[in-house]
This record gives sequence, structure tokens and C-alpha cells, in this order.
Amino acid sequence: MRNNYVNDEADLFNSIIEFHNKPEHWRTLLGSSPKYFLNYEDNGEHYFGISKFCAFKDISVEDYIKIYKNKTGGGTTQNVIRNRIEKEWIPRDKVSSKVRNAFDDWIKEFYPNYNLSKASFISISTQKNRKRMQRRITPETLKKKLDQQIINGIVGENIAYQYEFDRLIKNGFANPKKHITHTSKSFVNAGFDILTETSKETRYIEVKSTTTLDNTLFLSENEVETLRDLGEQSYLYLVKITDSKNGIGYVDKIINNPIEEFEKKNLMISIAYKVVIPK
Repeated sequence: MRNNYVNDEADLFNSIIEFHNKPEHWRTLLGSSPKYFLNYEDNGEHYFGISKFCAFKDISVEDYIKIYKNKTGGGTTQNVIRNRIEKEWIPRDKVSSKVRNAFDDWIKEFYPNYNLSKASFISISTQKNRKRMQRRITPETLKKKLDQQIINGIVGENIAYQYEFDRLIKNGFANPKKHITHTSKSFVNAGFDILTETSKETRYIEVKSTTTLDNTLFLSENEVETLRDLGEQSYLYLVKITDSKNGIGYVDKIINNPIEEFEKKNLMISIAYKVVIPK
């Protein structure tokens, strides 16, 4: 991993941009007790990134979660950044009020119970040839993005349902509707989205949709356990959406018994924790 560490402030700047542009992963990236943050100011706007991610260069947030998140300690990345750019970490109560106030406002948007006194910062300078910084993601913007993900999920399920309808027609079933149940419309936590039952087979289908070329998907604990229990009757339909507004796309891949397949190839990586607080 040593060759993947940043070399200078330009690398750090790019890492902050990558972090900033993935607000849906901020809470996962921060974990339980983050302490060290990078800061960059542009025309009065402050942008932050966590040291454990920003210490690496030329990687995406998604690859960091899959490859590095649980393998590298905060102390290591903290020292890498400090040594590479020769700047010291400054405790929150020692930084400027502008940085302190901007940080407090930012982190409280998605981590309201964070202990502010833990934070320390290194601020980096403006880069002449920097990538274009996207505007700060507000809670309203994040909500719109999450709402679009919900829409994409619905579109993907409808595409998968139509695929099943057409598949049964091709297999000689004159009335496919008798055999297909769009389960998620009435039972959102079933652990699968569509159920197909015929005299030949039963398919419990979980649908995952994407509008990009990214080959990463996320499964909830309930989905994993349900699909694992269903075994050979479980299916994962990967849907590529080409026009979300008009509901256009296609089933790109079908994986039978997906959890066994993923675990056999060591493709599943845990990125969340369930915590039961003692009474």
C-alpha cells in the first residue's frame, strides 16, 4: 500500500475532491471516532476530507471502502500526510474560527452526535491546476440524490419484472402474471423484490440497478441473509438503466445463488456495523 500514498498537496487536494463528491459515503468513511481532517478553502467555502481516505491517491471512495478501509489505521495515515507535506495537525480549538465553524456545520449535517473536541486539522493551499470543485453538497442536494436512487430502484424493478414476464412467455406460459409477484410493492423488507413461481422452478429475485459502469453494489444484512437462506432458488438481477426518466434499461446480468457465489470468490466486504446499545 505504501506506493498508493499521496506525495504532495496536489494529491491531497484531489483526494479531498473525491471525498467531497461522495456524500452518500461520508458516514461510512468516518466510522465511529474520526480525529484527523484535511481542510481546503475555495472562495469562502470550506471542504473537508478524512485523513484515512485522503492519505491515498488516485483511488475512488468505493475502492477505498473495498480495499483499504479496514486495513490501515488512522495513526498511519495521519503520519503519512504530516510527513509528506511537512505540516502539523492542529487541534480544533487552535484553528481559525472560520475553519472551526465551517467544520461544525458540515459534520453536524450527517453526524449530529460527533464529539467536536476530538478533531484536528491540516489545511492545504490552493492548487493552480486543480480539478474543478463541485459545489458543496447541501442536505437538500443529498436528499435529491437519494430520491433519485429510489426512483432508479423502482425503474430497475419494473425492468426486471418485464424481463421475467417476457421470459415466461418464451418458456410457454400463456399468463405470466399468474406466476410473478412484485413482492417489494407490498413487502419492502422481504429480502427480495420479485417472486416467480412456476411448475418448473421458483425464483426469489433481488434487483440491483445502476446508471453507471460501476461494478459495485450494496446489499443489506437482511438481503444477504435472505438470499443465503434461499440458496439455489435465489437470484440477483443486475439492471443497467439507460434512461431513468422514461424507464428504459435492460437486465445486464443474472446471478443464481449470489451469496454463495460472492463468498466463494471472496467478493463480499463488510462496510457497516450493527451496534446494540446496552440498556
